[in-house]
Amino acid sequence: MLQTIAIEPTINLIPWLQTQAQAYQCQWMLAHSLDCVIWGKFDDGVLHLGCEPQKLSLETLQQCRIFGPKAEVLLWNNGGSWHAALITDPADPQEYIDEPQILWGTKGDPSTTFKGFTTLTDGIQAMPHTLPLVFEPQQRFFGKVAPQDPDHRPARLVVRHILDFDSRTGAAYVRASRLVELFAEEVYHGERA
Repeated sequence: MLQTIAIEPTINLIPWLQTQAQAYQCQWMLAHSLDCVIWGKFDDGVLHLGCEPQKLSLETLQQCRIFGPKAEVLLWNNGGSWHAALITDPADPQEYIDEPQILWGTKGDPSTTFKGFTTLTDGIQAMPHTLPLVFEPQQRFFGKVAPQDPDHRPARLVVRHILDFDSRTGAAYVRASRLVELFAEEVYHGERA
């Protein structure tokens, strides 16, 4: 379930991520940098980003997660040294639970859709958030068909909580959590697009 991945002190970030994504069948990337959040997706082993490639840099990166239905690879910086771990699921599906998280974004601008990414904004702040999702047709997601919910946030990130049990008390607890999937939920009936 949780394994350390050996990592060179001076990694070449994007090729390393692409190698790990192929090895563990990861489809998406979520990176937290000092100055932004960066989303990415893997197509045929190549990482595509929702921003300029130079924004994904080891100099500003804090942590990076690549993930898919089978596993997550987590890369993080701790005091100037890089660490990596692989998180996989237990064999028994009763030993984990999935939780869809609602992501930022009540408005999608069709002019910002490019190469499978869409920039979303939310509320009066209008802070951009570029996700590796395409919202088509636009009106099915952002309250135009269902005006009763103009503040609908269609982007979802599935987080899987892996459970374990205390040997003394038998109480269940979350041993680890990992990212699993990214999808869009339509306004009406809560159905997946």
